[in-house]
Amino acid sequence: MTRRFPESAPNIAALATAIADPTRVMICASLLDGRAWTLTELSRALSIPMSSLSEHASILIDHGVLAERREGRHRYVQIASTDIADDFGIDVEPPRSSTRPYVRRCLDWTERRSHLGGVLGDELCREFLDREWIVRRPKSRALKITPTGRTHLDWVLTTQEDHL
Repeated sequence: MTRRFPESAPNIAALATAIADPTRVMICASLLDGRAWTLTELSRALSIPMSSLSEHASILIDHGVLAERREGRHRYVQIASTDIADDFGIDVEPPRSSTRPYVRRCLDWTERRSHLGGVLGDELCREFLDREWIVRRPKSRALKITPTGRTHLDWVLTTQEDHL
């Protein structure tokens, strides 16, 4: 497989590594509305211990996914660029009428691995199905990545395989 922009591959791989963790995906998804949150607010909202949240936030800041701003004793973080939210064309505004969580970690009962759940997870799945990057397996809830999906998601899949 050839890459169209080989000079960007190291940056893409580093970005994919930064967001490949389910906890970091939850942090990013919580910030997609553009607001800045303190680490304490995120820790409470996502039920992530402060020490763990701080470590994950630092990784995202180091890779340019999040921007940090300190005001007094508070450390605020927010998405560094709206381009991150626009890459998949997903509406990032959480629905106001839904009682369902916008983003949450969900344990897949067959794979025994966490995946992105909630409204954002559904939107991402729907977008990938619409683009035919994934298809549903017959008579199953399982999904299968298509050759087109493998082409478009190669940088994510390759990075995850390299670090397993």
